[in-house]
Amino acid sequence: MFPKSVYGFWRIYDVCENCMKHFGVNIDQLTLKHPQILKAIEQLELPNADRYYEQIKYKGTDTIDGIKVKMVLKDGDFKTKAQEVSEDFYECAEKDWENIGIRWLKNKTNLSDEDFQMEVEKLKEDYLKIEPGETIISNQLGFSVRKKSVKDVKVDEENLQSITPLIAKIVVSFIHYFLSVEELVALDNVEKLIKHARNSEELKPYTINWCSLTEEPKYFKFHRVWMQIQGNSIFIDVTFFGCANWRVILNSKDPIVKHDLDGRQIQQIIFIQDFENLDNRQKYIGFIYEGDGNPTYYEAHI
Repeated sequence: MFPKSVYGFWRIYDVCENCMKHFGVNIDQLTLKHPQILKAIEQLELPNADRYYEQIKYKGTDTIDGIKVKMVLKDGDFKTKAQEVSEDFYECAEKDWENIGIRWLKNKTNLSDEDFQMEVEKLKEDYLKIEPGETIISNQLGFSVRKKSVKDVKVDEENLQSITPLIAKIVVSFIHYFLSVEELVALDNVEKLIKHARNSEELKPYTINWCSLTEEPKYFKFHRVWMQIQGNSIFIDVTFFGCANWRVILNSKDPIVKHDLDGRQIQQIIFIQDFENLDNRQKYIGFIYEGDGNPTYYEAHI
């Protein structure tokens, strides 16, 4: 259900090994691309927060011309991402000059090793004397080097992978436990949710919506799936760390009516994975019945 990377611990066993591998490699890791989930891991002082932050894409602003610059986080520091922008343009941090930048430059010249090294040493000396925005030119190499500085480094949210295939996976798993076959068949979008989870196929707009629960996030050591039944519709909230929240809306051809073994009508079903104690993690199922606003919780054995 919830990935191990965010301390989930309930494995669904009636899924084939190929699908398990696919979800483990391609889908479950999407949690580590979402800034609010990473912030929760950090603030709750859970393991591996620093390593997870390094997997996110960042962008900064060039202090001279305002151009956006791709950045990476490594060992607690931001630096320009090393990349060949074009055949004659390579970008890298000063830290990468020796092991990456010079190697790229060497492949672009016909100088002897000795002449190349002499010119590179001269470039290094001249580089130390210039200010951000200034450029030095090497006629021998046929290249110029521009010094820049970057400010306002932030998460590159425009290029983050969407987490919605994982939300779809969790929702599909959840409804297959708590709805009957007849109820599943009557729902719209279930097959599309499955395809979205498997292959990131497009969904109809507003099928999965990001809606953080609070403006000032406060995180807790639990994940939750909350399903609310309203006539022909069900609303399912998938919540990580008690705060980061996605809502899925599914409509049915027929009214959905759920009862417990005592005949009481169920309006809401709540599933919680609690990892407050990492050595003794717990699962709970809660029900809110018609006419009662308070949930009744049971320890889950599913």
